[in-house]
Parts: sequence; structure tokens; C-alpha cells
Amino acid sequence: MSQHEAVLESAAIGEALLAAESPAPLFLATIPIYTAALTSGHADHDTAAVYEVLERMAGLNPHAEYVL
Repeated sequence: MSQHEAVLESAAIGEALLAAESPAPLFLATIPIYTAALTSGHADHDTAAVYEVLERMAGLNPHAEYVL
């Protein structure tokens, strides 16, 4: 699923949650992350692109190789 498709699906889920008056704090917490992925050139990439966004938010270099 591309980021663009994920945003469309998230909008539908958000509308259903509002209609049901159901709180969804974890769902709401993901919106800025997926939006960042979409607006940073990952619209056509799959959900794994979110990992790069999280790395950048943590101040890490997303293209570095880390040794565990």
C-alpha cells in the first residue's frame, strides 16, 4: 500500500471513528507520521517509508548502517 493509499484509508477510518464517537488516541498519533511520509517524497512508497520518517524524527541518519 502506498502512502497516498494509506492516507485515503486513514481518512475513511477517521470519519468512521468520528461517526461512532469512538476515541482512538493511537490512531490519531499516527496521522502526523504518515503525513510526514507523504509530504517528504514517499507518496508512492509503501508503509516501510514510515520507518525513515521515524528515524529522522529521532535525529538519526536514515541511510546509515547501524551495528546491533
